[in-house]
Amino acid sequence: MTAPKRTFGDIAANSAVTLDTGSQPHPAGPGSQRRHIHRTWLMIVTAVLATVAGIAVTAAPAQAAYPRTFFGAYDNYTKAEGTFVWYNRSVQVGGGVWGAPAQGECAAVVFTAYDQHDRQVARAARPGDNVYQCGGDRYGYGFTLDASNVVGGIRKIEINLYTWIRNSGLVFLADVKVYHRPS
Repeated sequence: MTAPKRTFGDIAANSAVTLDTGSQPHPAGPGSQRRHIHRTWLMIVTAVLATVAGIAVTAAPAQAAYPRTFFGAYDNYTKAEGTFVWYNRSVQVGGGVWGAPAQGECAAVVFTAYDQHDRQVARAARPGDNVYQCGGDRYGYGFTLDASNVVGGIRKIEINLYTWIRNSGLVFLADVKVYHRPS
């Protein structure tokens, strides 16, 4: 005599939700082991997808961006421009300096950083000390004014743009700008 056929509802009502990977017949009857494993894997896949979607939606909040200041120092034919990124203590500097091709003027820029007591804590010259950018090409730079060991860090930066007129040998301070740490 054969066992009466069961419906899916009968099987679901009488079966425990466990993963049975053994070779013994499942208590709910023949064929139900395959459905049970299929159902378990479906629940696992659904849980993984929900978790991944939850991570994508609830990703860690972005850190607040460090303040940026755009800077510029200008003469008639020479200039220095760029951006300061004010970190906790140090400042990243990126930009460029240009000379003037037709006028024979060359340019250099010096960045001097000061702490809260107006003491000099860092200095950098671009293209370099006593080195000038001539012609119309841009000399690009990117560096950090380091004040990682200074309490309170860099509070202000002074920019000095120097112009050298090649045919006369004259060097002069063309522009001075001061930028303070944003509050």
